[in-house]
Amino acid sequence: MSNGKKYKIGQMAKLCNLTTKQLRHYDEDKILSPAYKDEETNYRYYTEEQIEEILLIKELRQIGLSLKSIAALLGKRDLPSLKRELRESIQQAKVELHEAQQKYERTIDVFLRVAGALDWLNEAPEEVESGVASFQLVDVPVRPVVYTRYRCYWNAKKLFIGRRAELYKIAEEHKLATEGPNMALFHSDYMKQFSDDPDDSEGDLEICMNVKEPKTRCANCRHLGGWKAVSGIHIGHYRHMKPTYTALERFAEQRGLALSGAALEEYIAGATMTSNEENYVTRIYLPLAGSVL
Repeated sequence: MSNGKKYKIGQMAKLCNLTTKQLRHYDEDKILSPAYKDEETNYRYYTEEQIEEILLIKELRQIGLSLKSIAALLGKRDLPSLKRELRESIQQAKVELHEAQQKYERTIDVFLRVAGALDWLNEAPEEVESGVASFQLVDVPVRPVVYTRYRCYWNAKKLFIGRRAELYKIAEEHKLATEGPNMALFHSDYMKQFSDDPDDSEGDLEICMNVKEPKTRCANCRHLGGWKAVSGIHIGHYRHMKPTYTALERFAEQRGLALSGAALEEYIAGATMTSNEENYVTRIYLPLAGSVL
């Protein structure tokens, strides 16, 4: 070994495109130490053979193996051990890739909702002021949702934030990937949410969200949609939506469309996104008579 080519730490770092700090770290952690020591000067040197080990360390670090695993592999340097570590690394990479894909898709989903809300807010001023824009008859597609349904307080003056938190908890417990905005389905008497009569303060309310892959074992998963509805956008706080509802009912009546008496509200941009009530954007659906909700 004393007759072979030797490298000081700075030379080896430059050759292998590492920092001297990294090499010292490998030395301190007993992963890779200089193989040769000059007895006269006490200088320590790396040998040419150690370049192979350094390059292996770099390659294994690039694919995410821990220094502990790398140290164990360097102690063996055999293919079966390397294969086992790489198989485990592949499985971990799959998990991380799936999580990264989910994060990307969630980010895109929220971005598109915010962008869509801003598009509505940038409509003609007279449409924004009236809180009514673009009424139409639409097909509401069937899609899987996670939901809760029971009687509770539903007056529009107060947010259903507790119900939404409950829904998020259920989705997380069942590892459901949610997408799109929160929704509230008023199964009957939706106009009572604007009433000041205490007897009208509660009703049959379903809170739901779209999910990508529903789970049959989750009692809180079902399919929603598959019916036609008159629909429109409301801009502003929920307590001011009554005129929008009235206008939607008139829109349906003028076209001879009978309504079911239920209403679905889709919160494109709400209190969780903005503190400015004037920037709340809600799409309202009034299902036609005969719709199976």
